[in-house]
Amino acid sequence: MAALPKSDRPQSWAPTPDPTPEPTWRPTPEPPTWEPTPEPTPVPAPSRPSPTPVPAPSQPPVPSQVQPTMKPISPATSAPPLMPVDPTTATPPPNAPTQVSTTGTPLPTKNEPTAETALGTPMSSPSSEPKSGPPSMASPNTSSAGSATPAPVQAVDGASNSSTNSTPLIVGVSVGGVLCLALIGWYCIKRRRHADDKATPLIGLVSTMAADYSNDTGAIDLSHLSRCRLDTGSVVLYSIAGRGAFAEVWRGSYNGATVAVKKLQGARQSDREIQTFVREIQLLSSFDCPYIVSLVGATWNTPMDLQCVMEYMDAGDLRDHLNRQDAASFPWSAKIVCLQAVVYGLGYLHSLSIIHRDLKSRNVLLDTKKGYKLVDFGIAKEDMQATMTMGVGTFRWMAPEVLQETAYTVAADVYSFGVMLSEMDTHELPYTDVKNPTTGQPLADPAVVGRVMAGTIKPSFTPDGPAWVRALGESCLQFDPEDRPTIYQIAATLEQVKATTYE
Repeated sequence: MAALPKSDRPQSWAPTPDPTPEPTWRPTPEPPTWEPTPEPTPVPAPSRPSPTPVPAPSQPPVPSQVQPTMKPISPATSAPPLMPVDPTTATPPPNAPTQVSTTGTPLPTKNEPTAETALGTPMSSPSSEPKSGPPSMASPNTSSAGSATPAPVQAVDGASNSSTNSTPLIVGVSVGGVLCLALIGWYCIKRRRHADDKATPLIGLVSTMAADYSNDTGAIDLSHLSRCRLDTGSVVLYSIAGRGAFAEVWRGSYNGATVAVKKLQGARQSDREIQTFVREIQLLSSFDCPYIVSLVGATWNTPMDLQCVMEYMDAGDLRDHLNRQDAASFPWSAKIVCLQAVVYGLGYLHSLSIIHRDLKSRNVLLDTKKGYKLVDFGIAKEDMQATMTMGVGTFRWMAPEVLQETAYTVAADVYSFGVMLSEMDTHELPYTDVKNPTTGQPLADPAVVGRVMAGTIKPSFTPDGPAWVRALGESCLQFDPEDRPTIYQIAATLEQVKATTYE
């Protein structure tokens, strides 16, 4: 087949440039709204906003000498403006109003930094904030709109000035807070020391609550005795079995059984003393020891007639027993049994961090079948003066630290046990052998108190008594509480003596 001459070939595939462009396709003076701005540099969207970039100037009309060729735009090569516009990254067209952030807040201009920009706080954006983890701090050279325009200088200066201006305020508030805490701590320590000077640690519950109640003004509370309340009509009183400085004990019956009934004397029925009696009954109801007198219950119609019903001990107290007996009828083989019962009762109390505080021969009761038991757990500090003026003699068994009204521990009971040991050895009241050099009479309680507090006198022992009695007694009567044995060491000593000497 013969080749066609060049003049005969089709010319459709090689369009000839038109030297004269048609005015219909020449660009208009205003660029179309969809035409992109001059190629911005893409930057990862930061989280800190910045002022709106200056819009690009309008496109001037294309000169007639430049004749760009218009080509159809295919979907594959669509320009970015034809895609959905992200309000956080789109560049505004010329003469556009002030931009608004996704939260509805106008974005700052170049000369008007916002509070967020000045303080350097990143602005959250749904498109730039990560879904999890802490927000990352944007670079100071990027803006929230994704442009490469540096952050305005005013924003940096504002953060520095804000930090500088707030520093004195923060320091002042911190110093003031430290001073307030120091004053509060000093006040609490002062109050605690003041309270410790007046309080006595580890004293018996009855004595502690009685001393505290002296400052109370509330009503008498009998609710704690509801569990041990007895029918008043079931308790019958027969005769007085004993009388003390504050209370009297009657022999009576409860449902046909013989009981001991303790009640306050008529002249001692103040609100404070009644509340002390209530707490003594409450304490006694919590004990479960064969060497402590047990509580049967309590009766009352009104607080004024409150009565404490206890088990009855048919042989009286140790003081009366010593008065009736001598060394031959009450030998040490029997006395050591009494001493062990006292020590076991004190050991039970000390295991509960309770101090008897009024241990003496009158507070050790005897029974022909039940043996020896402790009773009467102390008096209140406020009642000490009344006790001494009535000549009861309780001070003769008290430790020096108790008489000085300073802090004391269970070692005070050990000192009282040493006094009672001397009493069992001599069968006499303590210090009766100490005479007044002027009158030749036994020392009165105030004189005894002064010398005991000074450590110049101690109870005496018989010269022909057992050596272990003197040795144990002198160790218990040490002036320094730290030098006295514990009640458990005394118990071990008595067991050893009994096993080696009296069995």
